[in-house]
Amino acid sequence: MSTEGTGLRAGVAEIDVSPPLGVQLVGYPTVVRNNTGIHDPVFADCLVLDNGKKRIALITSDLVGFSKDFVARLRAAVEADTGIRGADLLACGSHTHGGPRLASYVFEEEKAMGGRVEHAYLDTLMQHLRDLVKEATAGLRPARIGFGRGKAGAEKGIGGNRHDPRGLADPGVGVIGVQGESGEWMAVLVKYSLHPTILQMDNTLVTADYPWGIRTVIKERHPRAAFFFAQGATGDQSSRYFRKGQTYEEAERFGRIIGEEADRVLGSLAWAREPVLASASEQVEPVWKEIPPIPELESRIARYWEELHALEARGAPYVEQQTCYLDRLGVELTLGMARAHARGEKAAWEYDAPLEVHALRIGDACIVGYQGEVFSEYTLATEKRSPFAHTYVFTLSNGIGPGYVVDKASAEKRLFEAGASMMKPETGQKIMDAASRLMAQLKAARA
Repeated sequence: MSTEGTGLRAGVAEIDVSPPLGVQLVGYPTVVRNNTGIHDPVFADCLVLDNGKKRIALITSDLVGFSKDFVARLRAAVEADTGIRGADLLACGSHTHGGPRLASYVFEEEKAMGGRVEHAYLDTLMQHLRDLVKEATAGLRPARIGFGRGKAGAEKGIGGNRHDPRGLADPGVGVIGVQGESGEWMAVLVKYSLHPTILQMDNTLVTADYPWGIRTVIKERHPRAAFFFAQGATGDQSSRYFRKGQTYEEAERFGRIIGEEADRVLGSLAWAREPVLASASEQVEPVWKEIPPIPELESRIARYWEELHALEARGAPYVEQQTCYLDRLGVELTLGMARAHARGEKAAWEYDAPLEVHALRIGDACIVGYQGEVFSEYTLATEKRSPFAHTYVFTLSNGIGPGYVVDKASAEKRLFEAGASMMKPETGQKIMDAASRLMAQLKAARA
């Protein structure tokens, strides 16, 4: 590769953000777990791009997702440290359910079980991420960036819709690669849509879940490259109907399949050497749902418990039992919201509103960042609406959000995600409309 005429510089950095022994894991609100060790380290990675006119930064992490307040403080610190505008930094998590607790609150149910805010870890994480961006910025050098897309889904025995193995799914493997002036790989980013929940609530070891398997493949093939993983439509995408077990071996199998496909795509990327860089965002107020009366919610929960006990008694298949468990959990979370409102308080998730929609342009590619766990109906439609040749929708970006961004069908069926969310399905349309406005604005940018 020749860098003659190349106006792009890139800097990358990678840091282990694994928590100390005992820091609580997060992801299953009905279980409080103190970690008993590390199965595979969890990482955060940073990519800084500079074309001489604009500088933008992206952080991905093997973490459940950052709170909106944490991101605001991180952006302010990064701007002070490096001069990169806070508004030009996008930070996202993989949503692993085997990583440390990051929230500045715990649910009422968790408090009763000993759940706690991990203040010391959060302080350390903030410093790690600040150092990460400083290192990436200090390492800026001539580079080129490329974009591509592959596929790995049901045809390869992985992925799928959480509620219906034949339902809407997103098997796309989004790939972004960065090479230095000698053609060496500096960074490989893989985006995939799937809940990292192959390891379940009985796991007490720190793990990135299946993204660990992707990282393993990429590091084997390209050991000098920083590895980035970005989450797509976690809202309704799960391994439930496709996993053969709930083991580390199965997590690695999923990850290796995705990683092999990503490595194949690296051989045919569309390269950009002097890309336009631009960034824009909007804050979108959710369409809040009406919270049913407390007695009604309590009655629903009692019925779900009866149903679950009956399923257990007759040895019903795992999927039936898990579906009932999750449906009950959704109502329990709604009950927590109702009780908070009855006390005249905000429910915990309301602090993650409004929802930020953030778009980063890199030449003829655009990264759209959505807060929270978004259903595939919205992420796929966002890609379809895009005026860019390459579009990547990253969720769990710049904040967790007040629950799932659900589609109408899930709300009508009263599925778990609709019960656990504080938002109506119309919220999805609002964030898509914001993304369309931002993409149109960035497409016209010439800076």
